[in-house]
Amino acid sequence: MREKIREFLITTELVSRSSAQELKDDTNLLEEGIIESFNVISLVVYLETTFNITVNSGDLAGSNFQSIEAIDAFVSKKKRERDDK
Repeated sequence: MREKIREFLITTELVSRSSAQELKDDTNLLEEGIIESFNVISLVVYLETTFNITVNSGDLAGSNFQSIEAIDAFVSKKKRERDDK
C-alpha cells in the first residue's frame, strides 16, 4: 500500500522526481510542503478509488496525511472499519 501511495505522490507531481528518492515513509509531508490543503482533495479521491474506502470530513485531520506511514495506517483503519460492517 505504501508503494502505491508513494507512486501517486510522484506521478501526480506532488513530489518532484528528483526528491522522490529522498521520500521516506516517515517524511513529514505537511512540514515539507509536499501536501497542502488543495492537494489533500486529490489524495483523498485517489485513496477512496484505489482502496475502496470512504473518507469523511472528520478524517481530514492533518495527522492522517502527515506521512506515507500515517496515510498507510489511516487507510488500513478505514479498510478494517469497512470490512467490519
